[in-house]
Parts: sequence; C-alpha cells; structure tokens
Amino acid sequence: MAVRPVRLQLSRKKGFSLQALSLATNGLPPVNVARPSKFGNPFIVGQSGGVYTAKVADRRHAYLLFKSVAGENERLVAAAREELAGKNLAWGRHNVRDLDTLAQMVELARGLEGRRLRYDDLVANNA
Repeated sequence: MAVRPVRLQLSRKKGFSLQALSLATNGLPPVNVARPSKFGNPFIVGQSGGVYTAKVADRRHAYLLFKSVAGENERLVAAAREELAGKNLAWGRHNVRDLDTLAQMVELARGLEGRRLRYDDLVANNA
C-alpha cells in the first residue's frame, strides 16, 4: 500500500523540526508552502494587487486572485507538480492565508485545477 502525503502544521515551539515530524508521521519529506515560500500567495488583504486589482478586498479575493494567476504561470505549475508531488505539505495553523495557499498548491500539484477543495479536504490528515 502506497504512503499518502498529509498536511502538517508548522510550529514555533523550541526544538520543533519539520523534517523530524514529517519523517515520523509517514516517512515522506516535507515542503513548506506557507509564506514567504515561492508557493505562497503574494496577494495580501488590504494591499494593492498590482496590475490585477487596486486593493485586495478580503481573503477570498486574495485566494481567487492567486488561483487565477497561479494556474496561468507555467513555471509555478511545473514547480508545484515536481516539488510537491509525493511530499507532505506544511503550513501555519494560525494563518488562514497559508490555508488558502495550501489549497492552491494541492490543486496544482495534483492536477485538480477547477475542482473546489473543501476546508475538510485540507485539514483532515493534519498531524
């Protein structure tokens, strides 16, 4: 039976090791998809959205902006599929923007563009 990747939560606790947590969980290597990684959502609520919008209105707006841009960025899609496939994805539990990013990266890595992921799809397997 093949080992399935899971979502891991980053921690700021002293002594926390993402590598150790990931390997202990299922033996797969981890990838951090939280900000400010290259897979992080660059759109921040309340700030300019560059050429895409004057101001990012809310989290959903930031998510939709990044989702629309990320899918068109062939290098990002290729990097996500190559670097995230078969690895545990780590994000910050207390940062909802990281959850938005995680949803987008899961979609890109698994080729699920266009399928709407539910919150439960993202957090059901957290360690």
